[in-house]
Amino acid sequence: MKLILLIHQNNKVLEIRDYPSDIKVPMNDEVGLIGQLFNMAISYPDHFLGWCEERLFPFFSYNKFRSIFLHKRIMSSFEIHDYYIPDTIGYIEHSPLININKNVPYPTWRMSSCVGGIHASLISQLKKAQYKDHSFELFLNVMAKQNMKNGLLCYSTPGLLEGFIENSYKQSPRVKDELFHFVRSNYKKRWLFILFLNFLIYEGKLKLYSLIKSLFTKEVRVKLTLDEFEINSAKEDSAEASIDVIIPTLGRKNFLYDVLKDLSNQSLLPHRVIIVEQNANLYSESELDFLTEEEWPFTVVHHFIHQTGACNARNLALQEVSSEYVYLADDDNRFSADLLEKAIIEMNKLGTKVLNMSYLQKGEVETARTWLQWHTFGAGCSIIRSELLKEVTFDMAFEHGYGEDADFGMQLRNIGKDVIYSPNLHVLHLKAPIGGFRKVNVMPWDKDLIIPKPSPTIMLYKLKHQSIIQIKGYKLLLFLRLLFKQKRLHFLKFKRQFNQQWNSSVRWAKYLKSEHE
Repeated sequence: MKLILLIHQNNKVLEIRDYPSDIKVPMNDEVGLIGQLFNMAISYPDHFLGWCEERLFPFFSYNKFRSIFLHKRIMSSFEIHDYYIPDTIGYIEHSPLININKNVPYPTWRMSSCVGGIHASLISQLKKAQYKDHSFELFLNVMAKQNMKNGLLCYSTPGLLEGFIENSYKQSPRVKDELFHFVRSNYKKRWLFILFLNFLIYEGKLKLYSLIKSLFTKEVRVKLTLDEFEINSAKEDSAEASIDVIIPTLGRKNFLYDVLKDLSNQSLLPHRVIIVEQNANLYSESELDFLTEEEWPFTVVHHFIHQTGACNARNLALQEVSSEYVYLADDDNRFSADLLEKAIIEMNKLGTKVLNMSYLQKGEVETARTWLQWHTFGAGCSIIRSELLKEVTFDMAFEHGYGEDADFGMQLRNIGKDVIYSPNLHVLHLKAPIGGFRKVNVMPWDKDLIIPKPSPTIMLYKLKHQSIIQIKGYKLLLFLRLLFKQKRLHFLKFKRQFNQQWNSSVRWAKYLKSEHE
């Protein structure tokens, strides 16, 4: 790998170094940090471009940088203190991409000028004149935010610094607050007013000047074309890979049979298919007679249990996995004969250990054009490296509710494993009718006089994985949505009722958490 590193302080480049030779590069002292970045992109088009604050340069490692930037579609940085786009962005963004775990590589568009990098060929697509009046950090954050949806893979990566001790350094002074300008450039205009309202309600701040200024400020656009950049991080031969499949099932005999037939036709055959059949009737027997009456080209591991619930069933199946990979499937999927082989090839190519596949119903159209960092996780359409099962599990607190998939995805992110979505691999979700012996589960809060809002399992997910600011922002948004649905509005009565329902949801969420710790 060839790297040009800009060593800077206070928006001024002090030195430029060329790696791996580690020699100084001549520079133009009359341009700022953005200008130097563009100049280097033109002069060194086949290099990666890195930046590092002068005080952090003693901790910069070229070898670490090489191990992080495996291909040209990666943008990565690391912030040692507070991000330039502050945590208050959580008032309007509730995705997992902003509440960053700094201890591991973590997917995020929140970029930092402390240390980071990107490939020169991406910067050279842009026109320097359009960004010369913007701060370097606004430029970085807008570029990441606007291009993650186009396939730019963006991370916070602590490995960019080696041997660094955070507490020994003070925060660098910020040039200005550009939060509203950032929101104006990256969100629909209505989010400016919602952000303004959050500041007013929760912080007592009248951000009127910032709001009005943003409405008359030109949006920042940093659009990159990434289609031509091939990704190839492959280090393993997919032909040698082994994979197990887990399938929880309940009352869908015929649909499950079709899934097994699809698995039987795979060009990369599963080693084992682990089926957890559930029936709450203690006197019932398995209805899956075809498991023993037919020959299958893989080992079938069958559990028949009387405890219902996808979390328990999947956890039971995951304990049986012995192959390198595991496909988390549903009992109402259909897919092509090369799905598993192609999935392993893509995982090796992308260098990822977690892959979500396209999971659409009949008639739905895939809108994604390329690989993306996914904001959630699908337990019926995902393949993961089995080694990760030592550190993650389906949280039983979500059983019979909503959010267990998203929680599982957050567990993966918090151990440093990104969830990549592939629109190239298609699994058809039949959305089969509920099986004949299923019943609607009665949750303990269903008998309360005050019905919790939102669902306690949704609240549990938020309490586990979102910041206080994100939860506050969600609360206001939910309040407004329900408010506008009222046909006959009694505001004070509605507000009192909403707060009672919200507090009930929090109480039940905490109960679920304590019961399953």
